[in-house]
Amino acid sequence: MSRGAIRKAIVLCVAAFAAALSPSLLRPDALVITRAMLATTISEIFIRADTVVVEFEIGVSDAQAFQNLMPDELYEALGNEPAPSSPGSAPNPAVGAAETGETR
Repeated sequence: MSRGAIRKAIVLCVAAFAAALSPSLLRPDALVITRAMLATTISEIFIRADTVVVEFEIGVSDAQAFQNLMPDELYEALGNEPAPSSPGSAPNPAVGAAETGETR
């Protein structure tokens, strides 16, 4: 091992020891990384005392995966075929209640 390498190792050890003994000397910055800028679909969930609100921003490339959450009119306006009704399936009572303001 050369003298320069030994010197660097000693300086590094002393600096690490000093930093460990005195964290108040270190002034770290927060590094916040979010992938939301790159995402095509984002959901935000708000929990309140009496409700839970979920807001979606659905990217065009992900629209097919969320087709069951879209109103039929919007889904068809995006150029898709009308969604087929399942034989024998009853309408979703929550949808009717939400449109009329009723609670169950």
